[in-house]
Amino acid sequence: MLALLFTLSGCHAKTQQDAESFFVWMDGYIAQRTNQPYQLLLTYYCEKGYKGGICSEQIAEVWSKDHPNLTILLDGVEEFTTDYSDRYDCYSVCLSVTFDQEGIYYIDNLTFSLGEGETIRLPIGAWTFEVIDGGQDEIYIYNDIVATTSPNIYSFSTSSLPPDTQLKELYYGEDQSVQFLKNSMDTGKIEMEDVNAPLYMVRPKITALVDGVETILLGTQCTCGAMEVDEQDIQRSKEYTYQQLQEMK
Repeated sequence: MLALLFTLSGCHAKTQQDAESFFVWMDGYIAQRTNQPYQLLLTYYCEKGYKGGICSEQIAEVWSKDHPNLTILLDGVEEFTTDYSDRYDCYSVCLSVTFDQEGIYYIDNLTFSLGEGETIRLPIGAWTFEVIDGGQDEIYIYNDIVATTSPNIYSFSTSSLPPDTQLKELYYGEDQSVQFLKNSMDTGKIEMEDVNAPLYMVRPKITALVDGVETILLGTQCTCGAMEVDEQDIQRSKEYTYQQLQEMK
């Protein structure tokens, strides 16, 4: 399966001028608790023989230009092989991001601090992080699989719910949700609206009644579309990156 990874960035940095290296285009909606690290996974491609970009340098720091106070730690960068294309070298980039305040965070680019003082800002797709008050709750909604074939299909199951839990609404976007019927105990799929990227990561926020008390639960995440990534999706990612780079100049 495609090794996927995400990130954040920003501040006084130059913008990469071409799309010879790029992140696979993946948008996402992630519900997360305050002060709990979230692992971001991104997949990075660069054309074979390309000497620039983050694959050629040691990354010293990563941050978000729009949210400079976020705590972002680099967990690692690893090269991997893929059956999808023989034109590119592929890397997974893994970071941990911690939000210390509630709110909605929009992140669509990263800044990487490289060796000798060089920094590069790159687009990563359109990400919405909905951060809610911290807590230690169980994950009641789970996925039978961690990926789907279509970027707009999210799979879920409620079969693990205890009898004292009643689901009300599942959010797969900031203002996008589906409601549950009373006493529903189903396994199903949600066809999500307005998904444009070849990949879409969703970790839902779920409102529920637990022992009669209004509660917010977090679902498990699913990488929608990851089972069907192909050369066309890689080309779309390159074109998306080029367009975003022009706007970032």
